[in-house]
Amino acid sequence: MTAPLNLHRCSLLALIASLACSGSGETLIDGAVDTVPPDTAVDAGCDASWRREVLATGDVSVQNAITIDASGGIHIARYDRGTATIVYTTNVSGTWSSETVATLTDPGLPDPAIVVDSVGHVDVAHLDRRGRDVWFATRATPTWMSTPIETNTPGATSLDMVVGRDGVVRVAYDRTITAGVRLAIRASTTWQVTTVDGTDVIGDVAVIDSPPGKTTVAYRRLSPPAVMVASDASGAFSPIPLPFDGAFANLGRAPNDDVLLAYTREPSGELGYSLYTGGTWTHYPTGVVVDYVHDVATLRDGSFAVLYRATAGRELRLGTVRGGQLTSEPIDAVGDAGLSAGIATHGAEIHIAYRREGAQPELVHAWTCR
Repeated sequence: MTAPLNLHRCSLLALIASLACSGSGETLIDGAVDTVPPDTAVDAGCDASWRREVLATGDVSVQNAITIDASGGIHIARYDRGTATIVYTTNVSGTWSSETVATLTDPGLPDPAIVVDSVGHVDVAHLDRRGRDVWFATRATPTWMSTPIETNTPGATSLDMVVGRDGVVRVAYDRTITAGVRLAIRASTTWQVTTVDGTDVIGDVAVIDSPPGKTTVAYRRLSPPAVMVASDASGAFSPIPLPFDGAFANLGRAPNDDVLLAYTREPSGELGYSLYTGGTWTHYPTGVVVDYVHDVATLRDGSFAVLYRATAGRELRLGTVRGGQLTSEPIDAVGDAGLSAGIATHGAEIHIAYRREGAQPELVHAWTCR
């Protein structure tokens, strides 16, 4: 994906039952000290400290995804469980606003993903009917237009989406247990769907383009258990098992085409990451026990950011991987943070959209500059 379009998603299985609330509103909290709204002056007030603002309250952010356009506008797709809708939230007008993308029939966990495509349209992919339908919605006009990528599948649980450096939108998703992993490539107004792997899988799908015009997909195989990586760089997809089992797989690509894969090692729950450099995977344990690995992004110096929720303290944390070494810092330790989260970068800026529990759940936007 191009540098300004660092799409990322929340981990599907990193969601548990929570309080059902309603209501919405925007309040600056916890050190958001800019004298003007951060959405209109992020650069002017951005430093190495974390700042946070509440965008909405209630059961409105069960799953979140975030991306940033070339001008620095922030775009969030989220699942509002209270209204059974996919909601789009953005600050491109200078203030935060929200609108409905789609009303769901039988949502389950629809796992929304969001990108800004090569012509500047905002695109959202999501599941419905408990994963039996895979949908793509685009905002090419002031209204959202939705089309199905695939319907009546065996039931997907996880999807991811990316805009390749070739300008093409790619959506990867699983088809629950018996039908493997699929990749849908948008060609004009139609979709070309390819089977990446036909073996039994249990979701946790992530996708990047690497190299240009080609695709790399990561996912979790059911039997024998393993983290899988498949690429079509040499032609047809060739799935490769990594030497361990892991959940919550997430991918990132650096400008030099190095790839980071972050995951939780099973059954220990340890945060692990693997670097693909010069045609070779190198695997790194961390010793850190985590609940979920949510997302991966690329920083402006070519290093990687790993967004995860630590088991200890239920903290949302950011890990930075440079030269194979991981350092970590807290993003939010207020209450119970990070049941769902996504990350995106734009130049020096790092932006995160996440869910925080409390008297009632909150959709929070956090940002910093590095």
